[in-house]
Amino acid sequence: MRLGELIDERSIDMFLEPTDKESVIEALITRLSEQKLIPEHQNVLDAVLERERALSTGVGQGVAVPHATVEVLDKAIVAFGRSEKGIEFGALDGKPVNLIFLLLAPAKEISLHLKLLSRVSRLCNRPEFRDELLASDNPVGVREVIRKFEAELQEF
Repeated sequence: MRLGELIDERSIDMFLEPTDKESVIEALITRLSEQKLIPEHQNVLDAVLERERALSTGVGQGVAVPHATVEVLDKAIVAFGRSEKGIEFGALDGKPVNLIFLLLAPAKEISLHLKLLSRVSRLCNRPEFRDELLASDNPVGVREVIRKFEAELQEF
């Protein structure tokens, strides 16, 4: 399964306003809930925040990938948010985060969850991918960037 197939334009927030990681995570999950893309807001939020407390998902280079497996989901969900100002996320390189990929998978789909994490990591290691996401001006553009760069990957 590819990110470009899983991400719905309604799950993309081009102008994240929150300034801390917990609020950003909550904003993305609220967006998913309001768009009826997830069944239970609080269970999903609790799972992601619990995972985040265990170890920050700020991976560096301006990217964070908060994630969790959740019992209440029956399919994987991807959300994306962008912050112009940058968010303190406890990233490995100590720098603020501008690009946030929220990955959610059913608890029974651990393998898929790990594959999605790997895919995001591989994509985000490419400076041109990050640059194009920062330059995109709408959710359709974000999805097109993801699909374009995914097409170049050899896995899956």
